[in-house]
Amino acid sequence: MEFRQLIYFKGVAEAGSFARASERLRVAQPALSSQISKLEAQLKTRLFERHARGIWLTEAGRLFLDHATRIVDNVESARREMSELASDEPHGSVTVAMPTTLALVIAQPLLDHLAQSLPRVKLQIVEALSGEISQWYAADRFDLSVLYEGRGKVAEGAVPLCREDLYLLRPEGHEPLSATIQLSEIAPYRLYHTTPIHSCRLLLDETCARMGIRLKYVAEVDSIQVLQDLVVQKSGFSIFPSIAASAYRARGICYQRIVEPGMELNSYIAPARTRPLSGAQRAVMRLLPRLARRISAQDGRLAALAASQAA
Repeated sequence: MEFRQLIYFKGVAEAGSFARASERLRVAQPALSSQISKLEAQLKTRLFERHARGIWLTEAGRLFLDHATRIVDNVESARREMSELASDEPHGSVTVAMPTTLALVIAQPLLDHLAQSLPRVKLQIVEALSGEISQWYAADRFDLSVLYEGRGKVAEGAVPLCREDLYLLRPEGHEPLSATIQLSEIAPYRLYHTTPIHSCRLLLDETCARMGIRLKYVAEVDSIQVLQDLVVQKSGFSIFPSIAASAYRARGICYQRIVEPGMELNSYIAPARTRPLSGAQRAVMRLLPRLARRISAQDGRLAALAASQAA
């Protein structure tokens, strides 16, 4: 049995006549009829009933059409995939897990860039708190995971993504605020924060323990959205990392960078531990740090512009 016989058979079955199939397939009708006859001889059954007004499939023909369609479709799919592999353009799916605070800033620019420059890359972004992402990374759940450096340890094969300063988020008020605030000044404030398994909270607790500062946590909430809502509703304060603090301004949240000491989280992009990177995954891994630098620089320009306008 030859592959072209399957194509011819499928073509005749779909056309409903040898004459129409001959035109569609661009094969002479005698040659087409000859190949179908050979196929029937090989299968030892009739696939078509011929009559004056055309042809129709026999019961065996209907059954064989299902098999032929699957075979032809699979072969065509294999050809397309092999052709794509031979192409230099990255393609395929990429799954990325990243912290919510970072996803809020970088997800849209990343999707926009891929749509324009790498349209054959299909991206799936999953956002969560850092503790959850660390667990997912250990389970090898995603192609790429954005992790925070923990006690100087970096995942194998990871590349630096960005540095995120910590900011005090506070309800919008009428009094003018300085751009920075000392960590010790935050002690009297009612703070809402995550549980201590997440990187920002861990950094806060370690720094405060080292400096002898006690922060007033009134509740622990493992939801970035709820924490921001609590600040917007003027219920209290929170502390978040960001590479673009102006994103908080869009929600009506005031922010001050924490200093003395300044605190920062260093993030990395880690590939899956047990499977090789595809071309599309490598492309996204290279792109993310460039976008992070661009967003950070743009936010700095916006901050400078806002300061000059205020003056």
